Amino acid sequence: MEALIQAVLVEDSFDDLEIAGRTAAVVCELLFCLFAQRLMPVGVEWSEEHLEDCLEFPIFIPFRHLLQMNPGDPKRELLLLLLTEMQTRQPRLGYHLLFFLKVSKVNDEKMSIYRNFCASQENPNLRDSLFKDMQLLSDDNRRLFAYLLPDVFTVFSSELSNDTEFLRLIVATIDPGMCNSLISEIVRGHLNLFPNNDLTNILNASLEWNSIEQLFFWQLINAHEIPTSRFLPLIHAVDSFKHPEACSNLILLLKLEKPSFELVRALLSRRNSNDLLSMTALHFWSCPDNQHAGRFSNILCSFINAPLSSTNAVGVSSATNNQNMKDVKDKRRSSSK
Repeated sequence: MEALIQAVLVEDSFDDLEIAGRTAAVVCELLFCLFAQRLMPVGVEWSEEHLEDCLEFPIFIPFRHLLQMNPGDPKRELLLLLLTEMQTRQPRLGYHLLFFLKVSKVNDEKMSIYRNFCASQENPNLRDSLFKDMQLLSDDNRRLFAYLLPDVFTVFSSELSNDTEFLRLIVATIDPGMCNSLISEIVRGHLNLFPNNDLTNILNASLEWNSIEQLFFWQLINAHEIPTSRFLPLIHAVDSFKHPEACSNLILLLKLEKPSFELVRALLSRRNSNDLLSMTALHFWSCPDNQHAGRFSNILCSFINAPLSSTNAVGVSSATNNQNMKDVKDKRRSSSK
């Protein structure tokens, strides 16, 4: 493989698309067995040595050359052309590049090599390339998917944040052990899956996911310190009978929260009179031994008094208007005399 890459770099006519395509087809055929097998074995504890040994596979030789080249080197475009042609024939190349960039610990915090690789493809779209590569990896090796995920999501957060489709891919792929690892990364501040303030689209979309996906989703949600106010749209939209997973997690969330005007108003405005979410949360806050019972009582009183105050204000205003009209009529009578 090393000799082939060297030949590509010295060949003047390699920029011809047909020649590049034929060469890529031959390389993919030669490396087919390596692409077909797992990068890391199943059931073996991964060590730094295991990971670094994988980089000795011939698949990674083009990546190593690409890494060593200066951005302005014209030969770099030839190598990107070869990799692009290989990608069209062997789509696993993309996640192998992501694996290489993580394990090799290169000084490339933005993974610019992967960005260049995606940009060199036909109809380049970084987000779509990331999704396809990670989706294929989730099918091939879920454990490796979970291993790469924190770095991939952090580096490409602007492309993947608030991406409902990618988030569902995560919760559909992981198992309890992987979820535990992700929660640890989140709690330690190494990963933030929800950096955007508006979670409305993701929360609403999650209602259609299966129960296991929603279970993992809410575990990841709870690992973040997300203000309860960001769940207000879901409180309005969720149905206790159709969406038991979301409702149960909202109840647990509200149990840890002190009552506020916004939360109480949202719960009181829910339409179903037998609504478990509203009844449970309001009952919990109203219990005498609850530390927030007094606060909850004051909020309820303010809601009750508000309509009365409005009614009194309307009555006073009406009486004032009547008195003003009477005064005007009296003045007219006096002037006519």
